[in-house]
Amino acid sequence: KADPNRPSKFGRKGWEIRPAPARTFERGQPLFVYYEIYNLNRDEFGQTKYQIKYEVETRTPEGKITIPFLAKLRQKHRDKVGFEFEQTGSKPDEHDYFELDLSEAKPGNYELEMKVTDLITRQTVSKQTMFTVSR
Repeated sequence: KADPNRPSKFGRKGWEIRPAPARTFERGQPLFVYYEIYNLNRDEFGQTKYQIKYEVETRTPEGKITIPFLAKLRQKHRDKVGFEFEQTGSKPDEHDYFELDLSEAKPGNYELEMKVTDLITRQTVSKQTMFTVSR
């Protein structure tokens, strides 16, 4: 959380965001991913409904990554791990974050993909980024 008494140029919607331009993280160092979703549509009751899906895919032959706090939702397909969930809200814009546990990730390159589907309009938007785990 951001400290309102000490504003920072990295403050965003109440969160203190620390950029990682090199996108390199040490094994065991958590990776926090902050995201914002805009222009969700509302149904006849004024509610938004959307699905969020994350997948992490290794770019090395033996890479592995786990998301222990979501173990029951985890899906494994070869060198991919991810989770998805549906959310209902009342605002057209949402923001939040999630944490990836890199404690069991082998050194190498990974791709993170996030997909958001507005379940009212069925529109999907996705974004991918690469990151590296060292040591």
